Amino acid sequence: MWGAQTGKTLWEMTTLIRAGVKYWGKAFGFFFPGYDLPDKYSTHRFKPFVESHPEFKKWLGKRELDDKSDNSKRVRTFGPSRFEFLSTKGLLATEGTPFKGIMFDEVRRMIPSDIQRAEKRISHQIEPFNHKVSTPRYPDSDIHRYFK
Repeated sequence: MWGAQTGKTLWEMTTLIRAGVKYWGKAFGFFFPGYDLPDKYSTHRFKPFVESHPEFKKWLGKRELDDKSDNSKRVRTFGPSRFEFLSTKGLLATEGTPFKGIMFDEVRRMIPSDIQRAEKRISHQIEPFNHKVSTPRYPDSDIHRYFK
């Protein structure tokens, strides 16, 4: 647990890439509180970060065995792994394809029931990962409550 903006975005991106490598070929969901945030994060933060690393760049938008790759704003393949950038605002985003792991950015701006609905996407997994990050607000609320 940490306060304010102290390297959170870098930690999120490296955690997601590490999960994609560790669970090679699995799907992961990265949830944001607004409709426009997934596109912005994927396009202006995640993609440039991956492309700035030669070892990572060669896997972005590529799969090993077939041509079913994707390097769009909302879905990015990383080798055979898939990262989906989604909003908790819509039912289709929080219900649907199962994931090996999920991440939530800015939990303080999300409705707890939306988070719970998205968490069902990993309920069938053995050793799923579920990461939540946020700028903290008040003790015993939002991210602090999840941390405890």
